[in-house]
Formats: sequence, C-alpha cells, structure tokens
Amino acid sequence: LTPSVGYRYIRNRHDGLRLESEQLGNKKIIHNYGHGGAGVTLSWACALQIASRITGDTQPTLEEALLDELATLQQHEENV
Repeated sequence: LTPSVGYRYIRNRHDGLRLESEQLGNKKIIHNYGHGGAGVTLSWACALQIASRITGDTQPTLEEALLDELATLQQHEENV
C-alpha cells in the first residue's frame, strides 16, 4: 500500500470527484481526487469509502462513525 498525494486539484463540473477503483496488472489502484478546496470537508466520507474498498468490509456511515467517536469521548470524560 503506497499513498500518493498531490495538489488541491479540482475536476470540471461534469466529471466531479473521482473516487473509484481499477485493476492495473496485479495492482489495485484507488483514485481519490478532484476535491479541490473541499478536501478536508469530504475527507471523512472518502476515507470510509476507501477503507471499505481496501478491506472489502462494509464500513459504518459517516454519521455512525462520528456518533461512535462522540460516545467514546463522552465515556472517556466521565472516567476522568
């Protein structure tokens, strides 16, 4: 697994964000670009999608993941 990063590239209005997989020989390439200035905002949902594609597991929705994290933080605060 080798991450590759670049500039805050934005695709045109019709193509939009590219979040898809392709097989290139014996390697699986996962494209995740075209966020433009919204990269930080979209990163949570895109990260869950990528994790799902890598592991083949069903990942929680963004809302479920954030609510779970909030519950963990609240539980930690109660124990401090």
